[in-house]
Amino acid sequence: MDETLQADEGAVRSQWFGAAADVTSLNSLGALDSPAGELVDARAGDVMRAVHHKLAPENFELFERLRTGDLPDDLKGLSGKELDYAQVEREQALVQQHLDEELAKLPEAERAEVTAALSRLINLEGVERLLADAGFADPQVRAAVESVFDDGGFDFSKKLHREMLGKAMIDLRYEALK
Repeated sequence: MDETLQADEGAVRSQWFGAAADVTSLNSLGALDSPAGELVDARAGDVMRAVHHKLAPENFELFERLRTGDLPDDLKGLSGKELDYAQVEREQALVQQHLDEELAKLPEAERAEVTAALSRLINLEGVERLLADAGFADPQVRAAVESVFDDGGFDFSKKLHREMLGKAMIDLRYEALK
């Protein structure tokens, strides 16, 4: 999607899809859909997969609109980094909606542990650190996390933290374009 938006005539240029691809790569949250996902708390993996799978058609619809040069109303008039930041905020509002729906299906006592397990994936705590040390962590995601959460304090349950991480990913993409 990222390559198409950069190359197709008439497409709205955006770095957001490239940043999203980094976060959902097999060396980041996408690992939940690989054999490595078996190393992660099963409930957390199930919640993240459900959220991700609900987002996929929404993101494809956005991609199709951007590909044809048609920005949704909430993104009209935006371009460049301003557009990409708005897409991060838009995406994280959807993530929050879907996350809340999925967490509501769990017993209340399990909800905090699930979001803590998802936070550990980003903060590289426990077995995730071993995987990262073995070279299985996406370098762009690592750089973004370290630029914003140098103390390892990323909290997946906080929309603001996810937005901060997404915007840091966007910043790295723009720095690479210079």
